[in-house]
Amino acid sequence: MHVRRYIAADIVELSEGEVISDGCARAIASIWYESRRTPLYVLESTGAIRGDVAQEIADLSNEFRDGLTAIDQAELTALSDYVARHGERGPVDGWLELWVRVR
Repeated sequence: MHVRRYIAADIVELSEGEVISDGCARAIASIWYESRRTPLYVLESTGAIRGDVAQEIADLSNEFRDGLTAIDQAELTALSDYVARHGERGPVDGWLELWVRVR
C-alpha cells in the first residue's frame, strides 16, 4: 500500500482539534519538500520547525492550487495545522525512526 493511503487514513481518523502525528508529519514533508535547503526538508529530516515553514506550505498550496487533488490539499492542510500547533522548535530526538502508521 502506498504511503499516501496511510497518510489519508491518519487524517480521516482525526477528531476535531487533533493534529497529525509526528510520523505522519514527517511522511507528508517527505512528499512535498522541493530541495534540501527548504524548511520542509529541515522538518522532514530533523523534526525542527523553522518559522518560515508555514509560509513554504502556503506557497505550495498557492503554486499548485489548480492541480491539487483533495488528498494533496488535505495533506498540506494537516501539515499546516501540525506546524501551527507545535510552533518553532529545534531538532527532535528519534525523529528519523518516526513514520506514518502502517495498517
